[in-house]
Amino acid sequence: MPGEFLVTAVKNQSERLGRFYGIQVEVTSDISPRLQGRLAAEAYQIIAEGLSNVLRHTTAKSAFVTILCENSHLLLKIGNDAEPNENGAKKFMPRSINERVQMLGGRAFVEQRPERQTVVHVTIPM
Repeated sequence: MPGEFLVTAVKNQSERLGRFYGIQVEVTSDISPRLQGRLAAEAYQIIAEGLSNVLRHTTAKSAFVTILCENSHLLLKIGNDAEPNENGAKKFMPRSINERVQMLGGRAFVEQRPERQTVVHVTIPM
């Protein structure tokens, strides 16, 4: 899977979430031609699972995905705006995303921003 197809696939997945579930997903990207093959396919799986988690575990109606190639790393951010009643959500780590990222030699962490956003950050070496 070349990198540009990764972005197209993520945008298609995002459109489906909007059409079927009313979740609006903003996708931004700045990718390198070096992003391809297995890493692009793994990135798609990580993003798809992150968006699925937004659908299944939150009441958010907006989310975002950022795909960046910076130096020799692929950086992914999958986030959502929390509803007021979700403020103060407990800390968590999406287990299967974390396991996939670790298998790729990367790291993941979850940030809970004061402006009521939850963001999963993923860094994977290319």
